[in-house]
Amino acid sequence: MNHIAKNLRTLREAKGLNQSDFEDIGAKRTTWNNYERGQSVPKPEMLLRMARRFGVTLEDLISQDLTQNVHLIKITPEKKAEENVPENVHPSVHLMPNLVQEREAGQGYGVREKSQMPQVVVVDPQGKENVVLVSARARAGYLSGYGDAEYMEKLPSYRLPGLNNGTFRAFEVQGASMEPMLYEKDIAVCRWVEHLAEIKKEQLCVLVTNTEGIAIKRALSGFLSGGRLILGSENPAYPPIVVDHAEILEIWQPVAYLSTRFRPQTPMETRLSELESRLIRLEDAPPKKPLK
Repeated sequence: MNHIAKNLRTLREAKGLNQSDFEDIGAKRTTWNNYERGQSVPKPEMLLRMARRFGVTLEDLISQDLTQNVHLIKITPEKKAEENVPENVHPSVHLMPNLVQEREAGQGYGVREKSQMPQVVVVDPQGKENVVLVSARARAGYLSGYGDAEYMEKLPSYRLPGLNNGTFRAFEVQGASMEPMLYEKDIAVCRWVEHLAEIKKEQLCVLVTNTEGIAIKRALSGFLSGGRLILGSENPAYPPIVVDHAEILEIWQPVAYLSTRFRPQTPMETRLSELESRLIRLEDAPPKKPLK
């Protein structure tokens, strides 16, 4: 039986070490955290370095339940201070536990299923979840790296006010298909959608798919029979696209956006503003003297 995950935690705590204390053997804090959570398994050469670090045999590390066999040498606080290992205060990457359904990366979902919980989220040192930014340049890499903790750690992440209930991700807009609602380089801040069936007609959504990549679109329909979703653009120059549920890797719903471009008034708004201005000027004008 494989006892690696709980053995690593037992050994680390017995020696008074933090998860950030193993970069010297090639394991970042986020990577080590994933090992202890059982979300990833160390490669053979890493297992060997771990066994040497803790002074146990490779066989014991892998196959023995060391939580029931406490013969571990504890390290004193004074000894740990001598190691002078700097504490890692950078954001870390956590794999989400209890995925709705185990799948290999790149597989889609049935239309009646729950969408897969994001495989990787980023948290700050206090354990609060950050919003990962997927830039236009990072789009291609995200398709293969959205479930890779090491890849996700390299993406910028931020804390945004008011985004507390849910898992959020931000996507940079690429191209002109969503103008004039969203312009290129705007950032759509999105909440993870739990059920595919939550996507309703006229709703904005961000789909991560095998065929279309990352698509920020408006749903022109809910899921049709056969599990197809028709998506449209705000810009009429771009034709609608049809996405099959099996192609969908992740679904996100925009809840806010960031932009450095202020939207101009529409012609109707401009005319209303002019009328309001004229009315105000008329009200403020002094009354005309009556003719004698």
